[in-house]
Amino acid sequence: MNPDHLASPLDIILYRLYSLVSNLDRARPTMKPANKHGAEQARRLFPTLVERAARGEPTIITKHGKPYAALVPAAALERNGAHVDIRALRGTGKGLWGRSIRRAIQSMRDEWR
Repeated sequence: MNPDHLASPLDIILYRLYSLVSNLDRARPTMKPANKHGAEQARRLFPTLVERAARGEPTIITKHGKPYAALVPAAALERNGAHVDIRALRGTGKGLWGRSIRRAIQSMRDEWR
């Protein structure tokens, strides 16, 4: 998909975020399958989980059965470009609100009256 053919600046932002996330997915084949632990159990096992992460074993931390956070090896983040400079997104919101931000906000407020 070419971002130049997208409909709006919001589509371009979403495309860029999707590109960043899809780059993170490439880390999975090199890591072992993730273990899952509840938040309280992960708190108690934290030193062990950190050691496992250092050996290349990721851990998914769940809260009420839903994935909440991940503990992954630092090398996986460095290797896959997970560190993204937020300044790379500078200017992507230009024109998102039209010519006048004040008018756009006022029209949204008027919708609720």
